[in-house]
Amino acid sequence: MPLRDLIEKATEKAGSQVALAELMGVKQQDVSAWKTGRRVCTAQSRIELCEIADYDLKVALIEQVIEGLDQSVKAQADAAKMLQAVVDAFPNEGWRKRWES
Repeated sequence: MPLRDLIEKATEKAGSQVALAELMGVKQQDVSAWKTGRRVCTAQSRIELCEIADYDLKVALIEQVIEGLDQSVKAQADAAKMLQAVVDAFPNEGWRKRWES
C-alpha cells in the first residue's frame, strides 16, 4: 500500500487528519507533507500509522524499502521488483495470520 493510502486509511480510523496528527504527536502539516511526498515519513512514524490503520507492519516496512529504491539504477529496480513479488505473494491477511500464530 503506498504511503498516501496508508495515511488515508489511518486518517479514516482517527476521524480526521488533525486527529491523526494528535494521536501521533506531530503537526497536521507533517502528516500532509508525508502524504504529498514533501517530507520523508520515518520508519517510526510508519509504524504508528500501521498501528492506527490496522495495517500489517511487516508489509509496510518492505513497502517503505521499495519506495526508497532508485528505479533508474538497474540493481535497485531489480531489488524493488523482487521485494514487490514477495509482498504480492502473501496477501496482508495471510501475512498477519502466519506471523501472529
